[in-house]
Amino acid sequence: MGNRIPHQIKTKVLREWLQGISRDKIALDNNIGEGSVTGIIQQAKINTPDMDLLRETALKIRNENIDVNYFASSVRLNKKLNRLGLTEDRIEKLLDEINIYCYSYQRDEKEFVSNIDEVFNLASSLDISPYDIPSYINKNTMRLMELDKKIAEKEERIRQKAEDYGLTIEDLKGYRSNLPLVDKIEKLKNNLRDCINKIYLLQKEVNRYRINQEIESYSRSVLEKEFDEANKKLPEGRPLDIQELVRITDEIYFHPSRNTQIIRSIRQRFANSPS
Repeated sequence: MGNRIPHQIKTKVLREWLQGISRDKIALDNNIGEGSVTGIIQQAKINTPDMDLLRETALKIRNENIDVNYFASSVRLNKKLNRLGLTEDRIEKLLDEINIYCYSYQRDEKEFVSNIDEVFNLASSLDISPYDIPSYINKNTMRLMELDKKIAEKEERIRQKAEDYGLTIEDLKGYRSNLPLVDKIEKLKNNLRDCINKIYLLQKEVNRYRINQEIESYSRSVLEKEFDEANKKLPEGRPLDIQELVRITDEIYFHPSRNTQIIRSIRQRFANSPS
């Protein structure tokens, strides 16, 4: 008789059983006998030995009011941490440090993470490492200074020629309008101005970053008690110290693109935490 039960009913029986519904209630819902329900479940256990474990997991998720998608995300994040050799305690400690830093300097945590992302997007757009941004700015600033000098020299020669031949500004404008080369020079000047503005803004950002780094280097302090508590939970023989904690912080700060799961977890924690 069990073999004549439609596949749709068997699927529904197994789904309800995984949800923790009693066998008599499943039988009543599907208009079949309790023996048939038991047979369907036993057959499923043969094909899937972990069926009981799946049921316990499903019940645990439901009883804890945990969204299944969130549970799956947590599993993926845990696997990611394991591959990186990190623990949840270390990540939580890092998040606590970020929270303290943002609180101390009146900065929004989301803005803090967004600024990190902007720095790396800038470095990515320039196809350089974030560590190379200062040297990149210095190099291009020198190049711009040389170009400005050349432009100034050319403008001076043009002015001298204009005086020698008694030309007016309007005469020069009319002359330039007929010279494609001069048009290119004008476009180059405009591009240079844009580049100067971008480098100026970039220099300001780098200077601000350097200042923050200097401030942070003198403001990072962790209570010895916190290290003691953390080391109790970490593997023996490898105690956590401030240098390692700083490296972990810098890893997320300088490489958010390869720590997106951690950042997503942080955002989720912030979203779920009380204001």
